[in-house]
Amino acid sequence: MVESTPVKYKSSDGQEFETEDEAQSHEKLIEAKERYEAARSAYGQILHESQKTADGCPFEFSIFADYWYIADSWKFPQLDKVSFFRGNCDLNDEDETVIIQHHDDYRGNRHFTNYSIGELYRYKKNAQVALLAAQKECLQELSKSVKQLEHVVRRKGN
Repeated sequence: MVESTPVKYKSSDGQEFETEDEAQSHEKLIEAKERYEAARSAYGQILHESQKTADGCPFEFSIFADYWYIADSWKFPQLDKVSFFRGNCDLNDEDETVIIQHHDDYRGNRHFTNYSIGELYRYKKNAQVALLAAQKECLQELSKSVKQLEHVVRRKGN
């Protein structure tokens, strides 16, 4: 027995529609979304590149651009370097002040690290000046903590 089935129209994303008009209308939505996403990506890149680093330099989203930042290692600030190039990072669509770096570990697992553009330094010398100030502040806080602990120990010793 031969069964009659209605003719279906298929859009480029695989959805099926009863009429050609519905399929074409849906296809226009697909195309508009693609244009929107391309424009949003271009806008995001320009927006990211308009950001300034901590030392006042424009953020350059280019091949092998090195930046310095102050990392909190074992509760003590230290200087670290990060390199950005188009193959190892993504632009954050929701926050133009953040860039996301990705890298694979030896097992092939992908890891992501967010960097605030305003906390990056383009020049190592500027980062070293900021590091010195951060380390001094850290040492002052540590000194306060040591003095408080000495006070507690002395009170208990009496």
